[in-house]
Amino acid sequence: MSLYCSILGPLQVLVDGHDAVIGARKQRLLLALLLCRANAVVPAAELIDALWGETPPRTARKNLQVYVSALRKLTGGRIGFHGWGVPLQRRPPGELDLLRFKELARAGRGAIHGGRPATAAELLGEAVGLWREQPLTEFAHVPGVAREVAGFTDLFLSVQEDWAELEIELGHHVEALAGLDVLAARFPARERIAAARMTALARCGRASEALAHFEELRRHLASELGIDPSPVLKRLYQDILTGTVARPAPAVRTTDQLPRDIGDFVGRKPEIHRILHEPAAVTLITGEPGIGKTALAVHVAHALAPGYPDGALMVPLGGGGAHDVQHEILESVGGEHRRGARRGRAGLGVAVLAGRAPRAARPRRRPRRVERAQAAARLR
Repeated sequence: MSLYCSILGPLQVLVDGHDAVIGARKQRLLLALLLCRANAVVPAAELIDALWGETPPRTARKNLQVYVSALRKLTGGRIGFHGWGVPLQRRPPGELDLLRFKELARAGRGAIHGGRPATAAELLGEAVGLWREQPLTEFAHVPGVAREVAGFTDLFLSVQEDWAELEIELGHHVEALAGLDVLAARFPARERIAAARMTALARCGRASEALAHFEELRRHLASELGIDPSPVLKRLYQDILTGTVARPAPAVRTTDQLPRDIGDFVGRKPEIHRILHEPAAVTLITGEPGIGKTALAVHVAHALAPGYPDGALMVPLGGGGAHDVQHEILESVGGEHRRGARRGRAGLGVAVLAGRAPRAARPRRRPRRVERAQAAARLR
């Protein structure tokens, strides 16, 4: 029995090439949750909370088992139930569009790091082409689904940005614009998208539209966030004004996945001074929920970033172990690996990170890591 599932848009299941009908909403939600976490075991308690909220019925666990049994029949035995959790048994990328997307993204970024921009553009273009619509909108109100969708949407946007920049570098400005026009409207504060669109417009002879986009972005950032466009965008604006839009450097791209810093960040001067000026390989920020641990970590990470030209990553630590963190890092920098292949992954990480940039005659800075946690005991 052949199976193909899609969550990069509305939930869709094809069995032997035909649409499978899943009428019960909770069954659809359960399948969506499992597909979002494919090749992993999802705790039963987490699924019960997502399906029934804070007041589940006494029969919730039994009902969950019934739903799993029905989905198991639908998927040809690909879903199990172990009491403590529900695994969607390890599936190849060809059976789920999200897995295929991640596989293509890794391969494309690997091609970037290997200096093969044309191959990278083809692979990343195939990856972004898998996205049909906003994923799983029917379950957008379910926190567990919304959290997962937000994660792979961020990955999609960064892959789309990589692809657009490669297409522009290769001279395919019109092709790049087709996707950028839609994304610029949906994500008006995303500056890499704005920069790519402005560059493509300028190189298509539409400089006035590129300048107008900058003005729209400037107004949006000022009204919504109270900040100005980044120096990079300001320089691009000036280059377009003077007609000197430089060609992007054919580069092994750096990886910069930091969230945007808060423009009016105030306070925490002793902590900031300590992190910035007292050398440490790892800095752990602890405290009660809601006191600004993440904001502080992001703020100092931006301050440290210029000293680390190979890039900066933000990796969620909640709910995962060291192997999951390694997986996230390798996926971000384009490392080819399989989640289950734990043996040798640390060595692969060293190899990938060691090859992130040419061996130029510049000092190499020791990696720094800034973490935040609700309690230090969580990381012991």
